[in-house]
Amino acid sequence: MNIIQTAFLSEEQLQELAVLVADCCLHDGIRLSCPVEETGDGCHHYLLYDADNTLAAALSLIFLDQELAECTAFTHPDHRRQGYFTKLLHAALETGGECDILFAVSESCPDTMAVLDCLGAELESREHQMELELTGSSQFSNQTVRLNHPDLVLMHSESASPAEDTTIWELLEQGAPAGHCMITPVSDTCICLHHVEIAPPLRGQGYGSDFMALLLPRLAASGIRKIILQVSGDNQAALALYRKTGFRLTETLSYYCY
Repeated sequence: MNIIQTAFLSEEQLQELAVLVADCCLHDGIRLSCPVEETGDGCHHYLLYDADNTLAAALSLIFLDQELAECTAFTHPDHRRQGYFTKLLHAALETGGECDILFAVSESCPDTMAVLDCLGAELESREHQMELELTGSSQFSNQTVRLNHPDLVLMHSESASPAEDTTIWELLEQGAPAGHCMITPVSDTCICLHHVEIAPPLRGQGYGSDFMALLLPRLAASGIRKIILQVSGDNQAALALYRKTGFRLTETLSYYCY
């Protein structure tokens, strides 16, 4: 048994980790991912290899600040209940010191929940992943957009940071800001929608519905076929808006504090 700690994953390690995550997700019926894009300071990956030099378990620790780190861990189904996760967690705790650790998990996995129960970890929050499939501009061609606020218009601009391939969409009413969102590409036809906000004085008045009614046809016409987003389980207003718009729930990610 050999544990490797690294802040930078090699191509071989990335491939091994992808296989491990895929095997775990298939066995457990979940859709979790490992933060392999995180590297450098504040990021620690722990890889545990068995006697055959096969990756049997992995744990990633991402420091959000000096007092809090997010942890994602996978143990191959054939190697569970052998103490592998415990060994990786002890190695991570030596790095993390006294900081709190947030485990990002899917509650539908019994093995995961059993481990969290043994640790005495407590539920901190839940976050839902949602998706919307778009078929093209024809999807909206026969729909008459009836806005609650007919003076609304959309404007968009690129991110001020050249390192971020993000588009900012602004909702304006007679030139005054009414809301905004950000869109980051995942692929040529898939985008991630995030930081959706309506100006506080305008909330609860239908501006969110108007925002989606204006935005979705624009995205469909530009070739986008899938939109993904994450929304807090505590944000019932946003959940209701996205469900009304056509988004479906695909996964619930729960955060347990240890």
